[in-house]
Amino acid sequence: MVEDELTVSGSHRSANSGAAAVRDMPPGESYLALFWRRRLHVAAFMAAGLVCGLIYIAKATPIYRGTSRLYVQQSGPKLIADMPGMMMGSQNYLNTQCELLKSTPILGMALEQLADTHLRTFGGEPNEANLRLAMDVQLGRKDDILSVSCDSPYPAEAAAIVNAVVDSFVTYQARQKQSSAAEVLKILRKEKETCDKELEAKLQEMLQFKKENGSLSLQNDRGTNLFLDEVSRLMDALIAARLDAVDARATYEAAKVMMSDPSKIRQLSLSRRGKDTYVTGVDDTYRIYDDLRLARQKVVEARSRFSEDAPAYKAAVEKVTAIEKECAEYATDYLTMLEHEVVLDEKKQQELEKSFEAQKQDAQDLNIKAAEFAVLESGLKRLDRLADILESRIKEIHVTEDSGALNISILEVAKVPQLPDRPKKAKSVAVAMLLGLFAGLAFVMISDMLDQRLRSLEEITAVLDIPVLGYVPHLALATTASPPQRGQLVRFDPQSDAAEAYRTVRTAVHFGALDGKSRTILITSPLPGEGKSTLVSNLAIAIAQSGRKTLVLDADFRRPTQHKIFQVTASDGLAKQLESGGDPLKLIQHTAVENLDILPCGPIPANPSEMLNSDAFAAALEDLSKRYEHVLIDSPPVIPVTDARILAAMCGVTVLVLRAEKSTRHAARQANEGLDSVGAKVLGVVVNDVTQRTGRSGYGYGYGYGYGYGGYSQTGQARGRTGRRHGKRVEDSEGLAATKRSSRESE
Repeated sequence: MVEDELTVSGSHRSANSGAAAVRDMPPGESYLALFWRRRLHVAAFMAAGLVCGLIYIAKATPIYRGTSRLYVQQSGPKLIADMPGMMMGSQNYLNTQCELLKSTPILGMALEQLADTHLRTFGGEPNEANLRLAMDVQLGRKDDILSVSCDSPYPAEAAAIVNAVVDSFVTYQARQKQSSAAEVLKILRKEKETCDKELEAKLQEMLQFKKENGSLSLQNDRGTNLFLDEVSRLMDALIAARLDAVDARATYEAAKVMMSDPSKIRQLSLSRRGKDTYVTGVDDTYRIYDDLRLARQKVVEARSRFSEDAPAYKAAVEKVTAIEKECAEYATDYLTMLEHEVVLDEKKQQELEKSFEAQKQDAQDLNIKAAEFAVLESGLKRLDRLADILESRIKEIHVTEDSGALNISILEVAKVPQLPDRPKKAKSVAVAMLLGLFAGLAFVMISDMLDQRLRSLEEITAVLDIPVLGYVPHLALATTASPPQRGQLVRFDPQSDAAEAYRTVRTAVHFGALDGKSRTILITSPLPGEGKSTLVSNLAIAIAQSGRKTLVLDADFRRPTQHKIFQVTASDGLAKQLESGGDPLKLIQHTAVENLDILPCGPIPANPSEMLNSDAFAAALEDLSKRYEHVLIDSPPVIPVTDARILAAMCGVTVLVLRAEKSTRHAARQANEGLDSVGAKVLGVVVNDVTQRTGRSGYGYGYGYGYGYGGYSQTGQARGRTGRRHGKRVEDSEGLAATKRSSRESE
């Protein structure tokens, strides 16, 4: 027996160390245990999510997506070879093209192209607003490819709409590019005619000069003409200034012609982005025109939704008017800037011409005729070079005008999709199950927070910060058995799992309190109905069976039950003797268990708390602790009355009893704090009524010592047979106990 107690004690210490470890566990691990305990609820939510996902897949209308892929190169017309047209940044330019593909002009042209097709996608009433909602234009993350897509329940229409929008975009770009190129070409041709006339006049003047003066030469011995070299440098600078002046004048004249069309002004400003870097606010220009385009789209949408008298429609029209005014102001500012540029370039040209004239005047002192000849020759070369440049520019722009929007490449034409783009079955099912999982986890957490019942060892140790001494399994006959059957289970059915559980608690109590104060052991609970009286009687029997002299003291002066359990006389008892001033020790009665006596409560007194708090009771308790090795005291619950706290302050150790799936966190914490407030030494907790289900929930119940009884971990049929055997043993034991009591009475 001692070896058995030591072994169980070692197991208990391991359990306590495990409990301490659990208290130090991070919250995530306790949540995992909670989710595992409530896994059926989580699985039910996941199943519900799966069903909802399948219903969605079955009911949802399949949507098909037609997609076309474009490559748009950034380009624009050039005025002269030395100044290529500078465009905005590539990313900004391509984003502008994405918005342009969804603009009202493009969508309007696409709807005109699809006018003969009855589009069921839009319910027979297609418009720019509906088409814009169905369109999706995306710029590649790792490339500059534009993906133009359209969603429709009808696969053929999805492809047709995308192809119509792409064709409209190409046509629109071609028209815009041709318009801008035509204006620039007109200006360059006019300048070319002027240059040709000047070149012809300069050639005639040079020929006439040669006829009159013959050939001139100012070369030195090495063959270098210093005068002509200096004149040539001035001529180069003058040519560059003249080209800048021609460029500025051409741009200014083009802007004057385009003043009536803001979009053309924008195209011209885009082509001269690099040239106009000194203009304040030029970067805001592109935002103004984008705002104008978006405002016009909102006017179209407002017209389709409201009447012309509606405030929303008027507000949209007023916004367009305001932005158009802002665009006009920008165009005026831009024209003023170009005019200023013309003045600067012409001034520079004039200054170079003055320098050239000064150089020519100096040369006349040496050889006026030679200088005149050099001037004529340089002017002829300059005009000839300018004529070549203008001719080359005219040819390039003429090709651009004829070819249209050569900067757009259609990489992939939209084809009729064979499979729907959504709903994606696998993804929908996965998302539905994932949402079900999250909902299940949330349900478990919320329900656990709302449910205050203590459900596991981790909760008990975390809430009370005291060890668990043991567990008592659920009794199969708990509702039908009599008080003696429940209270003397260790005696009547010593091979059962419950009896072994009481012996485990006995071992934990013995080794948990090794000092002398453990002679008086108070057993109480937070609230009534948690099995403390049954624990007192069975634990007392288990201690007495180990050979230690034990007394059961029924100090529950509210609802005494120990006399019913041990079937002793209750006409006189502790309460009556304390009230009358008699000696309570004379009322101690022997039980059928060797080494076990009982002192019943007797009649219920009128003032139980005052009686327990009296000096007479304290003296009686001290005398009893000297006569017996262990005095087990049954008391009222802690929370309803103060009796348990009075007794706890007098006793060596206190054991708190909880009932599985019934005791709450709040009640257990309140009871523990009440005992601490009187300086009680709470040895630990005993959990009552642990069923197989609650064992799976986290109490860790499971004995299995191989006695062949108890049946708490067997099948339902085996539990029934075990219950019948258990009932028969109780009846036989009751008969034997009655015979012994009759024999003692006769003696």
